[in-house]
Amino acid sequence: SIPTAKKVTIAEAKSTFADPPEVIVDRSYSIDDIWLLGIDFGSNALRASLYDATTGKVYPLSFDASHDYLASVGSFSADLPIADTLDSIDLLPASAGFEAISNPVDCSDAAVLVNFKKLLKLGLPYRGVSAWQPIVQWSEQQRIPLRYFQILLKQLLLQLQSTATCGRLPDLHEIMRDRVYAVILGHPTAWSDTYVHNLREAVLASKIVNQAEQVMVIDQAIAPLFSLIHSHKPLQDNTLIINIGAETTDLLLAKVNNGIIGRSNLSSRGLDYAGLSLNQDIVVQLLYPHWRSLANPDRDACDLDRLLMPAPGDPAPGLRADLQKALISSPVGLELLNAAEQLKLDLSTHLDLDQWITTVRDLPLMVWRREL
Repeated sequence: SIPTAKKVTIAEAKSTFADPPEVIVDRSYSIDDIWLLGIDFGSNALRASLYDATTGKVYPLSFDASHDYLASVGSFSADLPIADTLDSIDLLPASAGFEAISNPVDCSDAAVLVNFKKLLKLGLPYRGVSAWQPIVQWSEQQRIPLRYFQILLKQLLLQLQSTATCGRLPDLHEIMRDRVYAVILGHPTAWSDTYVHNLREAVLASKIVNQAEQVMVIDQAIAPLFSLIHSHKPLQDNTLIINIGAETTDLLLAKVNNGIIGRSNLSSRGLDYAGLSLNQDIVVQLLYPHWRSLANPDRDACDLDRLLMPAPGDPAPGLRADLQKALISSPVGLELLNAAEQLKLDLSTHLDLDQWITTVRDLPLMVWRREL
């Protein structure tokens, strides 16, 4: 028999523990300490931690009040799913200097609006003669002002500020409200300052901090290196760090001289190919051809045959943007993308699984491990 994989969306995947650890309130801090808020802005979720620069302690934040105990686990930082958040909050307020956009887009399927991170590197929003510019062709049916995605990021930051929990910090909300000294975010190695500017504007609009110099954006390839240093783990003379996300893969080569790492001893490189691009390749190379051979020719087939497909492993940003637009414009395409993510996760975590099966629009699809 062939094991049948349970299909779940990315936002539904949750970390679980057999026995909830006991929450121990930390009394060694003061709300007057110097607090830094670190934010990992991913394509599918936000993660965040508070750093007490006075004591040197890190406090990972959780966003689900029913799972406060997770916040006491030092290595765990609970996700704030972007799709769930966009579906549950007002997307277009006119507050905090972000004017409401006229003719708002239909957000009835908020899950489609994840993965907008990469759009923030395309340009700087400005008010044109009759509407905000530039306009992004998000899908075959939707054209959305880039300003809208900047507002979405602001809304996510407000949601983080209001719903974050940490069992070790009883004064968390007072700290988050007016005690954060600086916000630190990461940016992919190869991305431009335009992305940094859009991040900074969204943070300032959320009022977590008030001055532009309080928003620090660093090369996200360095983040794992900071983690190693903070945990006091020894580094080899030459250490290669690989940071793989949904949108980008970042490489950092660190050279250690007598235990000391200087900025001149770091070399980084970024590739715009990672988890989401791999999902696209799984769809194009494995899932779609099989589904197309089984489907009725009259059924919705994403119309991929009209596109020039990117080669497997090739970043090809223009070709992949067209491919993504076609996939998210079709119910079949969305199911295929979800199936690709689940296939990747299942065959990566279940090493004894040689074949994987699912259904897309009631048609069975099977993939062998060797094919992947």
